[in-house]
Order: sequence, then C-alpha cells, then structure tokens
Amino acid sequence: MFHLYSAHSDVYTQVFQLHMSLISQIEALGHMSHWAVYVALHMPDHPSQEWSHLRESVVRELLHRHAPEWAPDASKRDFLLHKLHVPPAWLDQSLAQWSHYCRDDSGETADIC
Repeated sequence: MFHLYSAHSDVYTQVFQLHMSLISQIEALGHMSHWAVYVALHMPDHPSQEWSHLRESVVRELLHRHAPEWAPDASKRDFLLHKLHVPPAWLDQSLAQWSHYCRDDSGETADIC
C-alpha cells in the first residue's frame, strides 16, 4: 500500500511542479495574473490531508501579489468573480492587505499604490 501512495505522491509532485512552472511563466509575461489564478484553480487536490489547502494558498498568494493589477480593472475582477468563481472575500482580503501596505487606512486605494 505504501508503494501506491508513494507513486501517487510522485505523480502529484510532478503535476504540481508543472502548474507552478506555468504560473511563473504567466507572471513573467506581466498583466496576466488572472490567467495564473485560472491555472492555480486547476491544480489537483493533494492526496495528503496536511497539504489539502495548497490550491487555496496558491490562489490567495497570487491575488495578494497582483492586487494592483486586477483591482482597478473591472474586466479582470469580473473574470475572477464570475468566470473563475473566486470567493469575493478572497478579493476583499487581498485588497485590504494592499490598502494596509499602502498605508491607506480608508481601504479605498484608488490608484492601488
């Protein structure tokens, strides 16, 4: 049984590395972070319970890192919310984090830093 889990884990590791590589390439292109989120949302569930949150963590990190790109662009926000079904709370939390980073206590961040 251990051998099967180990083999499955190896395949998952390769698939994870493939997804992360594609995400990195999309990020390097610039202004396409919404497509990086798309790729991250298609990562398979990890077989181990301790890593079951990995997809959510990657998506949230992308949203946080690229808030200045998607926040002022209504079409990207719409894509994230209505096409990819990213929870609105995740977008709100990312925007709040950027507001804090920009020292904008009002949370408006009109220009997003």
